[in-house]
Amino acid sequence: MPGLTQGAARDANVLRFLSTYGTGRDILKHQLYDTRFFDTTATNYDFFAQPIGGAWRANTKTIIETNMIDTGKLANGQAFLIKKMGVSFQTLLPASAVNAPAIAMACVHVLQSSIFEFRVASREWDVQIHGRNFLPALAVYGQNQTNATFRCGDTIASGYISLDDIPIILDPLVNFKVGMNFSNTDTNVQTVINASATLLHGLYSTMQVILEGTLSRPK
Repeated sequence: MPGLTQGAARDANVLRFLSTYGTGRDILKHQLYDTRFFDTTATNYDFFAQPIGGAWRANTKTIIETNMIDTGKLANGQAFLIKKMGVSFQTLLPASAVNAPAIAMACVHVLQSSIFEFRVASREWDVQIHGRNFLPALAVYGQNQTNATFRCGDTIASGYISLDDIPIILDPLVNFKVGMNFSNTDTNVQTVINASATLLHGLYSTMQVILEGTLSRPK
């Protein structure tokens, strides 16, 4: 397969069984991403459930918030090998500086109390990842930068978790989503989580889930 790196050729070999479109295909490093804002309580959040044009606060989603064209599925003829999953937070308000540790720790509280589930079609789940796995960068920033501030547009990103040991293949037109689920029966803990969600909601903070891997599509 001329012009492909060894890794891309290996990925293409994995994906070739998902297509009946022959060998004339693009093999691309790609990301699928979707964004949502915080509610005033920590409810279960679904990502990739609304494509471009879906509801977004008082407006509709654009390519800034998601690059999904269809609701939770790839276009016909496309296949995607997911190799990494990432999350990031962004503060959109206010224009003046706000206390960084408070925001960072709100993100920490939210992640410590969440489970990410990757679900394909009608299966219960394909991968479960505890939110604390995304924490190191957030926790270090929130605990050590006691006098730091955030401003509008600052991003707090925790990076990626590798899925190389359990790569997920998305078939063409097969529905999928990533759920961020909160479950805690301790009312004291739930109060802290809700307070964190309220703070993030008030600052128009958003959270984005990123799926990175190899996309195969017809040329």
